[in-house]
Amino acid sequence: MKYIQNIQDTIAAKDTTTVRPEDLQLKPLYEPADVPFTVETIGWKLLAIFLVLLGLTILYFVIKHHKKNAYRREALKELEQVHSVSEILVILKIAAMKAFGREQTGALYGESWITFLDEKVKTPLFAPHKESIAAVVYQENEPSEETKRKIITNSKKWIKTHAR
Repeated sequence: MKYIQNIQDTIAAKDTTTVRPEDLQLKPLYEPADVPFTVETIGWKLLAIFLVLLGLTILYFVIKHHKKNAYRREALKELEQVHSVSEILVILKIAAMKAFGREQTGALYGESWITFLDEKVKTPLFAPHKESIAAVVYQENEPSEETKRKIITNSKKWIKTHAR
C-alpha cells in the first residue's frame, strides 16, 4: 500500500507543478544591443594599409610592364602599314635596338642579323627565309607575296615573343 501512496504523491506533485501559460506573468525577452560592425581595432587599419600598399605595388608593376613593352605595340602598329620587306626589316631593327640596345644590335647585318633574331625566340622564324631577305637587302628584289606574308607574320611573332 505504501507503494500506491508514493505513486499518488508523485502524481499529485506533478499536478501542482503543471502550470498553464495563461497563469504565467512573463515579461518580454531581453535582447542585447546589436553588435556594431566598425573597423575600430588596429588589425583592420593594418589590413587596410596593407591592401592599399599591395594595390599600389601591383599598379606600379603593371604600369612599368606596359611602358617597357610600348616599343612592341608601336612596332606592331607600324607593321600593319608596310608595303615592302625592306620596311619590315627596318621596323625589326628599330624594335631590336629598343629592346637590346644599339651596342648589341646596331652593327649586326646579313647572316649575323638573322641569327640574332632567331636566337631571341624559341623556334627559328627567319632562317627559312634568309635567301629572300638577302635578295631584298642586297639586290632589291621583292619576294613573292606568299613569302612576304610569311615574313610579316614571323616578324609579328618575333616582336610579340622575343626574350629580352
